[in-house]
Amino acid sequence: MKSNIYEGILSECDRFIRKEVLPCALEADLSADKNTARQLWDKSGGLDLPVLLVPEDLGGAGMNLLAGALVLERLASACAGFASVFACHFAACAAAASAGAKSWFSYLIGPDGRQSLITSVCLPSTREEKPLSCISENDHLVVSGTSSFTGNDGLAGAVMVFAGKNGNPDDTVAVRIDPTAAGVGREEPLRLPGLKMNAFTRLVFNHVRVEADAVLATGEEAEKMKHSAETAFYGFVAAMAMGCARSAFHKAKDYAGQRYQFKQTIILHQEIQRLLGNMQMKLNTGTAACLDLLDVEKWRPAFHDPEAPLVKAFCTDAALEIVIDAIQIHGGYGYMHEYGLEKAMRDIKVLQVLGETNPYLLVHHISDKL
Repeated sequence: MKSNIYEGILSECDRFIRKEVLPCALEADLSADKNTARQLWDKSGGLDLPVLLVPEDLGGAGMNLLAGALVLERLASACAGFASVFACHFAACAAAASAGAKSWFSYLIGPDGRQSLITSVCLPSTREEKPLSCISENDHLVVSGTSSFTGNDGLAGAVMVFAGKNGNPDDTVAVRIDPTAAGVGREEPLRLPGLKMNAFTRLVFNHVRVEADAVLATGEEAEKMKHSAETAFYGFVAAMAMGCARSAFHKAKDYAGQRYQFKQTIILHQEIQRLLGNMQMKLNTGTAACLDLLDVEKWRPAFHDPEAPLVKAFCTDAALEIVIDAIQIHGGYGYMHEYGLEKAMRDIKVLQVLGETNPYLLVHHISDKL
């Protein structure tokens, strides 16, 4: 039954991608135009994509993380920049759903019950000079500090922020903040080489007042939300990387079947077959890792516990290798913008550093357990 639901969602996504995303993806990448992302977002409302992870009883589609990842994989195959807008939004929705934070959903869904704001999430980082801190002041909370670099700048109408209570990173408070509120500033937008349809920056909170109805969770519930946001976001980044890689693989295979050299198509050359086989192996393995992470209803043996940071690191590294091989098969054509491969390579390089860089994640996976 669920497989039919997933297939239906992906079929609708494919139609939306062909009609709306593919015709403007390359041009939007050149112009780094956020208006295109806004227009596509509005059009996606007809498919209920903005409310895909919102619980049904609150006006959403009530789908799970796996459905979100499948949608992002499809969107990223056409434009990872546009997919990243949804990834930031979905991660916040996943965190709110994990803790039953109804106030988040009641705020973002419009009066008609079907439209929603674009949202984003500030994932906590231990490497910021001024980490986010939340302190009590009279009858409300105030947030100060600088976030890790955050997506949907200029698009998001609400940001989910995780801050350490009284500066203690182990005592988390989850709050909703309007990015246009008094005291909220931003550093210069990061001039990233990829994901250009989305804008990433560090938000600066200078004594930002948080009203009582904007406090989403404290203590253990806030920790649960933070963990859910990180897991979802890393899984979504992995899915987007696989989407980019899948598109590159199919382009390379099609090109190799059409390009003649020495009176035969180059796909008949063993070295090209080896490259394509290696690409397919990495694509299948990365996809399996991503699906295994997010399919939480799947049975797993006791010794197997997939970890989101490692899945993200593996999938984004593997995706980059796949795209580089696809460019190699295309030869000089692979570097031409209209083929879309050099865009995919730039997008994946940015996916490698979203949340945290891959080397950082690998080191801390070990060091945190020592």
